[in-house]
Amino acid sequence: MIERRSGPSGRPSARPGSAAPPSRARRPPAAPEPPAGLLARVDRRYLFGTAALAGAGLIAWALFAGETDEEQIRRVLARLEELVSVEEGSGNPAMRALALAKSYEEVFEERVEATVPEVVRVRADRRELGQVTAREQDRYDHLSVSLRRLEIQIDGSGRNAQVSGIAYLAGTRRGDSAVERDERHVSFRFSKNEAAEWRIHSVVVAAKSVIPD
Repeated sequence: MIERRSGPSGRPSARPGSAAPPSRARRPPAAPEPPAGLLARVDRRYLFGTAALAGAGLIAWALFAGETDEEQIRRVLARLEELVSVEEGSGNPAMRALALAKSYEEVFEERVEATVPEVVRVRADRRELGQVTAREQDRYDHLSVSLRRLEIQIDGSGRNAQVSGIAYLAGTRRGDSAVERDERHVSFRFSKNEAAEWRIHSVVVAAKSVIPD
């Protein structure tokens, strides 16, 4: 006859050497999954945004990579026209000088030689040239500058260019409603930098010649 031993509670005790039954741990409730439609919309927006950025980059690369040297030089001169022109309410000279110092990186080399009678004759960095430009712009309420009849000559190395043309100016000075017109012969010397970008390192403007209105 087998004797069964009971524990203090009166229940049969486990036999020596036998394992206790495993306890069941309660798992935390799973986090609710986002609706499938929301994930699809987010994925589509991400893909569309990435594709748009890539497309814009490819378009810019195709436009500029396909330019000839002459087209690049003309683009730099067109940007210079924009920067030296003055629109009404274009801000104070200090802020304009800061903006020009940054924008002139698209046009001039780090060191520039500039000769403009009645205005400046300087060999300086482009930031100083931006300050001079801003001071002169402050004399005008409006000023339009246009470069025309451009002749571009690129040397045999393909890294230097000489440009000549006529600068046409029309504007009104502060406190004077009369339109002042001027045209001057202008010449530029360009160099191609390490990034294969054309930049101006010298500009010479001829003496003033006022055209009657």
